[in-house]
Amino acid sequence: MRSTLRSLAFGLAGLLSAGTMAQFPYTLVVQGTVAGCTPFQQVTVSTTGGTSPSVSYTLEIFPPNCTYDTIIQLNSSVATVMVTTLCNGLVITGYDSTTFNFINDSAVMVIDLNCGGGPVDCMGISNGPNMPGTPCDDNNPNTINDLWTPACTCVGSAGQNLLTVSGFVSGCTGATPIHLMDWWTSPVLDTIIYTDPNCGYSFTYSPSNSTQGWIMVEASCDGGLNWMFDSSGYSFTGVDTVLINFTCGGLITDCTGIPGGPNLPGTPCSDNNPNTINDTWSPTCTCVGTPLPPNCQADFGIWQPSTWVMGLSNASTGMGPLVFNWYLPDGSTSNSSSPTYTFSAPGTYGVCLTITTADACTSTLCDTVFVDTAGVITQAPYYYDCMGIPNGPAVQGTPCQIPGTILQGVWDLNCVCDTSNVLLFDCLNILNGPNMPGTACNDGDTLTVQDTWSMNCACIGVPVNYYDCMGVLNGPDLPGAPCNDNDPLTVNDTWDANCACTGGVLQPCNADFWVLQAYTIDSLNSVPVPTPYELWIWNLSSGGSGVYNFLWNFGDGSSSTDAFPTHTYAGNGPYNLCLTISDTTGCQSTYCDSVSIDGNGLYTGMLGVGSDRQNGFTINVKIPQINGVPDAVLADGMATWPNPATDELNIALTNALSGTADVTVMDLEGRMVLAERHMLANGRNQLRLSTSALSPGMYVVRIGNGTSFISQRFVKTN
Repeated sequence: MRSTLRSLAFGLAGLLSAGTMAQFPYTLVVQGTVAGCTPFQQVTVSTTGGTSPSVSYTLEIFPPNCTYDTIIQLNSSVATVMVTTLCNGLVITGYDSTTFNFINDSAVMVIDLNCGGGPVDCMGISNGPNMPGTPCDDNNPNTINDLWTPACTCVGSAGQNLLTVSGFVSGCTGATPIHLMDWWTSPVLDTIIYTDPNCGYSFTYSPSNSTQGWIMVEASCDGGLNWMFDSSGYSFTGVDTVLINFTCGGLITDCTGIPGGPNLPGTPCSDNNPNTINDTWSPTCTCVGTPLPPNCQADFGIWQPSTWVMGLSNASTGMGPLVFNWYLPDGSTSNSSSPTYTFSAPGTYGVCLTITTADACTSTLCDTVFVDTAGVITQAPYYYDCMGIPNGPAVQGTPCQIPGTILQGVWDLNCVCDTSNVLLFDCLNILNGPNMPGTACNDGDTLTVQDTWSMNCACIGVPVNYYDCMGVLNGPDLPGAPCNDNDPLTVNDTWDANCACTGGVLQPCNADFWVLQAYTIDSLNSVPVPTPYELWIWNLSSGGSGVYNFLWNFGDGSSSTDAFPTHTYAGNGPYNLCLTISDTTGCQSTYCDSVSIDGNGLYTGMLGVGSDRQNGFTINVKIPQINGVPDAVLADGMATWPNPATDELNIALTNALSGTADVTVMDLEGRMVLAERHMLANGRNQLRLSTSALSPGMYVVRIGNGTSFISQRFVKTN
């Protein structure tokens, strides 16, 4: 039974939409996750808001991931769905809406609920320890390091005895199935793998009987319809290989008997059954579809045979025979098809009908009646608003908002949230942008097609079956995924768009280091303070494979093969410090620089200038810190700041250089990129160089008067 208001609204909606609807029935998939679910918990999926037909399904949540899904066949172009579940004694509810048109006659609606719990582990325990990637026990004595997979399957690695079965299928087309069987091991080996793009195959396992066994191999050139057979015995302890080859004579025959045809296992087909959807060819070439869920609808009418007496007439639909359960105004129940009820007092009363069909479909409908003081029964003023809420405020003409978005509008006569006359923000929050619900998008997943924005502004695509670059159905080796091209001279190998495994060419190796004064930071003034008789060497070697062998020649007859050694010199220098690196590709590079200290135990950079004071000094090779070079230490010599520099470099000198001096800046390849001439006085001098025209990188600034010079490195950044 429907109220007058509701019947009128839905009648107008039907008249207005009759000329604009596409074809029906429309297919709606409703799915989601109930976070924190408990064992045997259920959800109720119901259509509301005038959606036709009005259905209500009670579904059990699938452990361990707490998911649910169902399929609803609809006749109305606008669908509103409500999902409810019981969480710790409280009912939680979620809503969503969608609109069908001439192009899109199917949709996926995702409604997630949260019972306040955390993720459920592979044993069905909320926040349990058995999450994917954690240890488990596959109860196989021939495996080790057992772990839960993302699909919550306990899988272990092969033990110490390993047997590899490999071969080549000449003349294969695409991924050829290979059936491997070994009845001598425990558990019995019985699995199917596929050839790679080069028609080869390989499979490694651990036989439980290492003294003897027999491996049987089948290959199918037509995708599984016909098989070729071969076998081989083995007897070993440790590691062994069995080689079995096959030859294909022509194209693969598809499931309809056409050589090279498109109807291979996993592709769409039609089983000619209107009660199934998503029909595909099975591995045995049987066209199999997913059965549609049962459909039913509880409905009844109210009439009055006499005063104070209410008659109930059943109008429910569904696969019979139907089982009826009436909930009457005084709390009593009835299993009659069309019962009657006698009132004893005036008032407003409720009545409900729940039906169960022969195919286990259930549906419930409730309504209210009003009884006056004379015993006259009339329909109570009771209606459902556009959100499916009894006597709710969301009636036609009131404001509305599209769920999950900031799109606001007004409920129209069809209970559709009309946003045509308001400012619209699309799913990317762009005013009047093109990314509205129902339009195309890209979910970034190569395994889906037909990506569209949902009503919640989630980009959702339809999953597809595929063969990866290794010929494995739905395998992980897709374009862009890592691979190994077996070339030691390449790095970062990945599958390209043509399923070729390619890597980037290695850069030549380059030995390099930077000599600077050791220092500490004055905690009071936050400035660097030099540490006498200690120099730091930053190892800046780069390129090549990145796996280096190091040889340091300290210039005093000693050496080291450490990457970051420490060495103490007996005198002030200068010493010719050299670094030679070599990598796994055969690349070799050498770099040398002079190290010395002055009479104060500080690094000056002056070649050939020393002191009679022979105290010796220590060098410490450190990990480079190019992006955080501190201000240089001011000593007898030169200081530069800021370091790194951007547009200007300040230079302070307290050296005895005087007169005309040449100031030059060179890059690390020895090219002069800047030259200026300055007049210097004895004592302290301060210069400024413009570095705005220099490219980002490392440079050396050198100041000389023709007979001696002083230099220091600095870094230029943007």
